[in-house]
Amino acid sequence: MSESETWCAWFDNEGRAHRRPPPRLIDDPALGACMRYAGGVILLADDARSAPPLMTWVPDATDWPALNAASNVARSDFESARISLRYYVSGWAEETLDAAEIFERLDYIEEIARRPINMTPRIRALSPSDDEERAARDIESKVRQNALEDIILYDVLEPGRLRYAHIGGRTLFANVCTPEEVRETVGKEDSIDPADNGFGDAVTQAYRAAIESNRPVVDLVTAPVRIGGRERRWLHYKRITVPLLSLGKLAVFTDPTPSQRISFE
Repeated sequence: MSESETWCAWFDNEGRAHRRPPPRLIDDPALGACMRYAGGVILLADDARSAPPLMTWVPDATDWPALNAASNVARSDFESARISLRYYVSGWAEETLDAAEIFERLDYIEEIARRPINMTPRIRALSPSDDEERAARDIESKVRQNALEDIILYDVLEPGRLRYAHIGGRTLFANVCTPEEVRETVGKEDSIDPADNGFGDAVTQAYRAAIESNRPVVDLVTAPVRIGGRERRWLHYKRITVPLLSLGKLAVFTDPTPSQRISFE
């Protein structure tokens, strides 16, 4: 949203609203540092109401009057049926939910923020539904047609080695990395970074499983990652991994699921 289209206010910890120019980047580390110091909630809303209002806050620094005031404005003034949340619990997390569920969810977030957080990546295997099996066939068709905007494509060098062949511009990878980081990654082997809390190892296990079984693998990934020196963030997405061994390729489609509540337990 551009500045001319965006309504922005900061709600202090006493619940008072202060109109502010919208931040240039919502994920600017300087903004995160300010919120840890000042507390309160930043509420961004699209004047055209084409997207849900977005609440941003750091639970450790924010009191309930700020959360109540921002939530009520998002629900009442903007008459929104959906609200997006962006909050810091050992990393930035984002999700979108029904406005009617907002206070129950805020209770959970405020409670979980006071506990030690399990930072281990969590990857839950799912049984492919009929829709996901159709999606896997569609992914194979896209690869053969070179329609790769929402696909990450690997060269299978051997069962235990993969190399990035293509990263589509609409993939989650492209969304969380800079264009330069994407360009630098293509052509590299998919390596495991010992500093990433086991994220790389956990992710690539599904790739190995798909290659060994020569069948699509569907799973749900929740993991904290730090990319390019930026602040840690939680990734939460459904993934369909499709082996295309006759082509020497492995295709991966990631479906961000911000509407699904992130579980920190």
